[in-house]
Amino acid sequence: FDGDTVFYQGTVLIACDLVAAMEPLTLSERKRTKHGIREVAERMTTLATLLGDQVPDAEAVAAALLEGFAARLDLGPQPGPVTAQEEKLAQRCYDEEIGSDEFVAGVRPLTGAMIAMGERTLPGGTLRVQLQLDGRMPATVTRALFTGDFFVTPPRVIYDLEAALKGVRSGDAPAAAARFLGEARVEILSVAPEEFARLVAEAVKDVTGEVGSAWQRS
Repeated sequence: FDGDTVFYQGTVLIACDLVAAMEPLTLSERKRTKHGIREVAERMTTLATLLGDQVPDAEAVAAALLEGFAARLDLGPQPGPVTAQEEKLAQRCYDEEIGSDEFVAGVRPLTGAMIAMGERTLPGGTLRVQLQLDGRMPATVTRALFTGDFFVTPPRVIYDLEAALKGVRSGDAPAAAARFLGEARVEILSVAPEEFARLVAEAVKDVTGEVGSAWQRS
């Protein structure tokens, strides 16, 4: 979403072995441990399961979805060829982001001697932070990484937030996060902006004169 523009993407499974389909997916160890592949798959379904022998083909499913979106959103679909400008924007997105090896590999956890970690499970999803600290007392943030179930526009705000925390003393990091998001023009779905500051506070709460339980040695 960006202002009054919304891009909605989802998946409708027509027929498949859900357990086999889940196996290659990258799931956090927490999800694998808490739910297991089979339990996660049991929370999904397919049209074949729901409709039995009356399963429509892919073209009919697509047509039904389009009709439903048009009716519920009160919008008239306008099919047409991809324009040169759209091709140009798509190529730029590929070159600058999704075509990179880093994007394909996904977000890699921070590693190092001392990592302060925080995690909050909220109604809209789970929010996590890793703060790499320099080990001195008072400690200073050398890198920050936010991950979890949230959607932000503009997307680079999270990268800017991570950059804004670099060089900040750990005790000042929660206020720095709150100040940055308070001044940024940002829209966040599923997670309130103030939760980021609370999460940072949780990660550094035990960083006092000695290594506390917020530290993870790697």
